[in-house]
Amino acid sequence: SSITVTVIGEVINPGKTTIASNSPIHNAIFNAGGYTSKANKSKITLLRLEEDGKIKKQIINKNKTFLNEDYIFLKDRDVVFVDNNILSKTSTNLKSIMEPLSPLVNAATVYKLFFGG
Repeated sequence: SSITVTVIGEVINPGKTTIASNSPIHNAIFNAGGYTSKANKSKITLLRLEEDGKIKKQIINKNKTFLNEDYIFLKDRDVVFVDNNILSKTSTNLKSIMEPLSPLVNAATVYKLFFGG
């Protein structure tokens, strides 16, 4: 039998994917096209809706639990989140800081071109 899980974050084709029941997490990531270049391959979050209606969040650090990852099996309606890496986070933060300043920087550049400042 098969299950449907959702893979989001830094994967090539995020969204719902159908995999075999009791598949390990890496099968879902593989079905979603694999990791993007911005993916933090060592930190994956599993979100699972429990029978009592609560959402269980489990962070899988592959650096510490790589062998154990194969023993975490997915269930129907699980959500797998692949976070982005630190370089990607840094460049995104830098862009968000610089974006509001870009009109000023562009204006200063134009001023220098015309007036030799």
